[in-house]
Amino acid sequence: MVNMELQSRLAPLVKLDRRNIPLGTKEIRAFLCVKNENLRLPYLLEYHRQLGIGRFLIIDNGSTDGTLEYLLGQQDCHVFSSKGNFFAHNTDPPIWTNALLNVFGDGHWCLTLDGDEMFVFPHCENVSIQSLCEYLDYTGANAVEALVIDMYGKAAIRNSHYERGDSFLDQHRFFDPEFGFCSANERSYPPIVMFSRFRERAFWKGRHAQQRPPCITQIPLVKWRKGMAYLVCIHTIEHAKLSELRTGILHFKFLPGFLQSIVTSLKENADVAEKGLQERKNYIETLEKDPGLSLYHSGSVEYRNSKQLVELGWLKTSRDYESFLTRAENQSRSSCRSQPLPPPSIDYKRSAPS
Repeated sequence: MVNMELQSRLAPLVKLDRRNIPLGTKEIRAFLCVKNENLRLPYLLEYHRQLGIGRFLIIDNGSTDGTLEYLLGQQDCHVFSSKGNFFAHNTDPPIWTNALLNVFGDGHWCLTLDGDEMFVFPHCENVSIQSLCEYLDYTGANAVEALVIDMYGKAAIRNSHYERGDSFLDQHRFFDPEFGFCSANERSYPPIVMFSRFRERAFWKGRHAQQRPPCITQIPLVKWRKGMAYLVCIHTIEHAKLSELRTGILHFKFLPGFLQSIVTSLKENADVAEKGLQERKNYIETLEKDPGLSLYHSGSVEYRNSKQLVELGWLKTSRDYESFLTRAENQSRSSCRSQPLPPPSIDYKRSAPS
């Protein structure tokens, strides 16, 4: 069990904005912890707004690139500052994130993300996250699993290009279609976790070949109740009633600034022992050996839509989910038909005879 009293002492989060966070709403909330994400945030926020996120609660961990100023100007964002060490205090377990969720996520569906990610699920192109959560409520589930899908472009990592505000997918549309390998998780949820075959192909070579690559299983969407807790980042959680569905996280780790960010992380955390920091050493060594490394190869697949990910097995749908969406669509159409049509809009100036 995670010691909640200890968590509260180790989570000195200071709210920086003066906007009220309302109680008693049904809005779906997103939770992030960021540092120097000013390049990525405009698109990340806009994409998830369009998906149906009603409010963003964001921990800023000492940004120096304008991230903080940008977020304070967003009316649907609430910003909390933490000067502590992210790798020491927000990974195993994620103390800051758990604390914020327990205060402001209680009773809400909560989506926990990083600053370089897009949440996807079956039919997300035309189904809102509200509809997804309505289905989860209907089935009695309080959480849904996701697999992380690393996205990349054709160019060498060092030549990666991205313009602020553009879709992450504009230049980074490719991924490896093969699954990773699975391992049992006996002490928490989900009961089985998966590890990245893509990272293994691209970076886990030489002396790193015997190491386990990063876990790509996450539990990003949870109907949070006070006292719940993530255990290792958001890969595992103490307890959950998982949906039969599977969602996805499109992960754009290799946007511009990737190499500089991991070099900085290692310098700033030289005295911290944490698995994510060890993984960063793999990336640096690989790029030092092959400065022109491109992640694109003959087996790469171009991303199309959520249907493609269902067909490949990355996402999972179900008959119940498909039937739920069909009924909802039929009810919407029936409601529209039952309403009297508005009178035609006539521009009298245009329609008047000359």
